[in-house]
Parts: sequence; structure tokens; C-alpha cells
Amino acid sequence: MISEAVDFHFLLLENYKKLKISENQLAIIMMIDHLIEHGDQFVTADLLSLKMSLDIKEIDRLLADLLTRGLMEYTTVNGKTVTSLNPLKEKLYREFQISVSKENEAKNSETISNQLSNIFEKH
Repeated sequence: MISEAVDFHFLLLENYKKLKISENQLAIIMMIDHLIEHGDQFVTADLLSLKMSLDIKEIDRLLADLLTRGLMEYTTVNGKTVTSLNPLKEKLYREFQISVSKENEAKNSETISNQLSNIFEKH
């Protein structure tokens, strides 16, 4: 499940380049998240064009790319279509878990190396 313990915006800004998200797509994602948080459950290119300076055709193209790449989705909840960034959030949280795991492995490896060198120095 998606963990809210780690800030989505932080992870997005730290990893958007790695996920090959353009700056325009980044702005769209941030605006979608903002609109969802403020009660707009179904976010369209038309709605985004009212809030952003990007051309509606460009917004539509970028939204289609985000959908195709599985970074956002439209789902039906209680008979209503809603916009969701959960696929992107899941990818970001997975990336975060991988990086934490790698950090822990590196620390454990360093600790073991230090312990072994201490053992050999004493004998």
C-alpha cells in the first residue's frame, strides 16, 4: 500500500529525472495532485488548461504520455470517473524503498568490514 510517511512531492522532485518525466509533465503532475487534494476528483486537460499556461493540445499530449507510461490512471469509483496518481506514487515509494535498502546494505557491509579488520588487528 502507498505510504504517506514519506512526502510524495519530495520523492517526485528527487526522482522525476530518473523516471524520465519532463518539467512540463512535472508541472502537470503537481497541478493534478493539487486539484485532487482540493476536491477535483476528475482532472481533464480542459481543467488543467484553466489553471496552467501550457497549451491545451500540449497538456493533452503530455497527459496521454503519462497514461500510456502507467504514471497516472482514470478509474471508476462509485460510478464516477476519478483521476489517480497512485501508479506514480507506488513507483516513487518503490524507488525510495530500493534506495533505503541499498543504503542499509552498504552500511551493513561497512560494519562487517570494520568488525573483521578489528578482529584481525587484535590477533
